[in-house]
Amino acid sequence: MKAAALSRRRLVAAALACHAAGLARATAALVPLTLMVKADGLDKPHYAPITLAKALGFYTLAGLDVRLVNEVEGVNADAELAAGRVQAVAGFYDKLITDLARPDAPRGLNIATLADTPGYVLLASTRLADLPPGPAALRGRRVAVTGLGKIAHLLVNQVAATAGLATNDFQALALGGRVAAALASGEADFGIFWGQEALKAVDAGHARIHCDLISRDATLPLFGGLFASTCVYVDPVRQPTDAEAVRRLAGALSRTLAWMQANGPVEAANRLPANYARGDAELHRRALALAWPSFTADGRLQPGTAENMLRVLSAWRPELRRSGLDPASSFSNRFIDRAQG
Repeated sequence: MKAAALSRRRLVAAALACHAAGLARATAALVPLTLMVKADGLDKPHYAPITLAKALGFYTLAGLDVRLVNEVEGVNADAELAAGRVQAVAGFYDKLITDLARPDAPRGLNIATLADTPGYVLLASTRLADLPPGPAALRGRRVAVTGLGKIAHLLVNQVAATAGLATNDFQALALGGRVAAALASGEADFGIFWGQEALKAVDAGHARIHCDLISRDATLPLFGGLFASTCVYVDPVRQPTDAEAVRRLAGALSRTLAWMQANGPVEAANRLPANYARGDAELHRRALALAWPSFTADGRLQPGTAENMLRVLSAWRPELRRSGLDPASSFSNRFIDRAQG
């Protein structure tokens, strides 16, 4: 009996050793890759696919050992990408198109489009009564944005233009992080938001949603087509060297976006780290549900999106009006195509 027990223990020990060795070999075979999320945004709902891919094990299944990091104060994600210290960045796609007109700007190549609508909401103060529907309500009003010339300000200009309003028909207020407070105090009549901050303003009774820039049905008339926002991009100069890792990354993100479409925001919220909720799990789930219609089905940028974005951006960024810019050079679906092929 003692001999049999000893033999069993040896078999178990041998099996455990083989399993550990197998795990070590699998880990050793993974390709390391660092992905940096701009503006400290890793826990924001609009970047949820990036963390979900890790939580669901899709990076590992693609053969990657992905390290997710935030762009914090004092760090520039694009400089880190150009220097090769990170291999991919998550940010807003409009920047990649704008940078085409800036010879000294580092280039980025969008390999996975997370959202193909702006993802914001324009809130109106509840102090305002009998507002006309839609963008026409902005006439003569004060609109709070984080900064003049930034994407949120550009979106407000575009929304107003669909009602025939010029930029001097309303007043844009650059208030940084005080957009919600300005609506609450009466300093602003409208404000443009995304994520939990939009819901907090509504829940507090200070504001209501006036224009939806999240759903495709609402945004297509305002922008004349799709207007993508969050994406993952790589350095096109370094990309040929990193082509296999880029293909694997694009494939993992595409698989995640397909999983999201099949499972919904509640299940997705349950898979994200608990600390992402910042103490309010219900608000976090609602914010993810609010952003949900903006997510793409598979990470591919739809035909005509880049051209439409160049057209819209050119109306508000004069440097983009010069000829010769090729928006198609700012993205590629081929990595997802190859990953799925």
